[in-house]
Amino acid sequence: MLEFSIIIAMSTYFIHACTWEGMLLFALNEKLWNLTPKIKKPLFDCPVCMVPYYGSGIIALSCYRSGVWIDWFSWIIILATAGGINAIVQSFNKYDE
Repeated sequence: MLEFSIIIAMSTYFIHACTWEGMLLFALNEKLWNLTPKIKKPLFDCPVCMVPYYGSGIIALSCYRSGVWIDWFSWIIILATAGGINAIVQSFNKYDE
């Protein structure tokens, strides 16, 4: 479960970091910046808010590919751990303010 959490946390933070100025998806960030925060945060602006959406997709895809399914409690714990990892990483990041 910890591996899933780390993979999800780093994947969502990678997507978030790609929207910083000078990065690959910065044009997307500029075009979508005026969206309401309820849409903008889970889409690209907040790594902690992105975890339930992107993380559920990662878990579902990897479970489908491996043929091994996990229970709902484990699913929620994995997403909560990944969100916590992103919160810690984001607190140390000076660039992301």
